[in-house]
This record gives sequence, C-alpha cells and structure tokens, in this order.
Amino acid sequence: MLNKDEVQKLFNKERILVGNIDVIPKYAAKKIFGNEACDFASRLNRGNSSLYGIGDFSLEYLTYNGFQTAATFQNIKEAKEIVEGLECCESKKEA
Repeated sequence: MLNKDEVQKLFNKERILVGNIDVIPKYAAKKIFGNEACDFASRLNRGNSSLYGIGDFSLEYLTYNGFQTAATFQNIKEAKEIVEGLECCESKKEA
C-alpha cells in the first residue's frame, strides 16, 4: 500500500505535460495500479481523466486527482484482501 508521499513521487516520476497540466498517461497508470483501479478512477469523477487528441490519435490520461483515486482504490483492494485473509484464519481457529 502507498501513502500520499509515495503516490506523489510516482506521479512526479511518470508525469508528462498535456496542454498546460501534468498528467499520467492511462497506459502508464495501468502498469502501476492495474486496469480496475484506473477504470474506477475514470468512472468515479469525470475530472479524473480525459483525452487529448492530435488528429489521428487521442491519448487518454489521468489527472493528479485521478492518479490519487486509482492509488486509493488499489490501497483499499489490498486492505480488503488482508482483512479477508485474517477473517479466514480466525474462522479456521474457531472450527
């Protein structure tokens, strides 16, 4: 799981300029957090992602807020797996 500083460092490492803001290409964010987290960030808030086109190609990207949302999704997913694992172990002890 990542904290805010770690997410900021990842963003700073992978960011590119699109228009007048730094963003993360969605393909790069998916390598870090996976499809599910990035798609969740895009669906949750329209301001989390967008497209920038140059005619025959459009690049889908996540804003910094979208990148943080994807990181949060992944953190919660990992925490869920830990909690479910603990619950599984506790129910085996009770049996």
